[in-house]
Amino acid sequence: MLIASARLPLSGHALTLPVWLRAPLYLSNGAKYFGTMQYSKPNLGMLELIVSPFDFDRWDNLWRVEVATEDFPGNSLILVSLLENRGFDILAMESSATGFSKYHAIDLVVSAASYPNDMMHEGQAELRQDIIVYLGDQITFNPDKTPAVKIRQMRVYRRLYDELRTQKRFKLNSNGDYVSEGHISLTDIALDNLLQAFGDTEIAYAAAADTKDRLVSVLFFGKRKYISSYLQIIVSSDYKGGLTSIYRHLYEREVNIVRNCVRPCPPALAKNALRKLDIQIPHIDAKSYRTLDLTIEFKSVDSNEVSESFANIVSEFKRMESETQGQLIVLRPIWNGELG
Repeated sequence: MLIASARLPLSGHALTLPVWLRAPLYLSNGAKYFGTMQYSKPNLGMLELIVSPFDFDRWDNLWRVEVATEDFPGNSLILVSLLENRGFDILAMESSATGFSKYHAIDLVVSAASYPNDMMHEGQAELRQDIIVYLGDQITFNPDKTPAVKIRQMRVYRRLYDELRTQKRFKLNSNGDYVSEGHISLTDIALDNLLQAFGDTEIAYAAAADTKDRLVSVLFFGKRKYISSYLQIIVSSDYKGGLTSIYRHLYEREVNIVRNCVRPCPPALAKNALRKLDIQIPHIDAKSYRTLDLTIEFKSVDSNEVSESFANIVSEFKRMESETQGQLIVLRPIWNGELG
């Protein structure tokens, strides 16, 4: 699951990460975090900072273990003792009863650094077989009749580890740092890197939490790069193929979607948008709208070309807004930090 936050201006040496963004990743106030940032490059358009609750030394060998069992006392004990006896270090674990307390789902993040066998080859299959044998008939089955045990490498961390090793990234804090009042601190090296990328200009950032891979991705945008723009659109479920129309329009104009999020739209927001359009059609239900947030970028770095492209895109969506009588509404086109 990806949880995105709004774009904010960078001010000072710290980033603000709201609690609802940090909480799923255990990054409460006082928790230790580890950050890594891309090195700046000409015309990169944006820079990414990754914030993780896991130590850098673990990133090359992190694995996610998912097990579903009958809800029976002692299953967690069996699984935890099996993993620790095999040399796995349990870094995170979440579990919950499901299906009216009939089943129990367990999700773990483990480090395999001390496991004697190669997890990329025989180790992965061996661990899966051990879990099935030790938990026995408590293991539930998938619809295809296979045991509900899933083990996969967290590849995003492996890529980050490789980028650190090949010096495509640098460590924000080699020994980690602590979340303070919802803030993540930027070092002088990180600020210098942003200065090299964007120059002495206004910088904005947008953070998103990836609850599956347990990290926060923070994208930085420079005002003078004329690369990234932001669109917020609400679409009624009654508009059949509405999302397809939006994505096709962006694809045909060779727009790259950097980040997008579709979620239920608060009815009050939809009602207010319809009111501004002065549209009162009985069959339009404000409760049926979805909100689409889009951060997009363009191939060109020429400000005039990109400005014209963005204006054309917004104009086309405005036309669709009129044709659909408010089943699609453009809320917040933002170009170069200004509301459109």
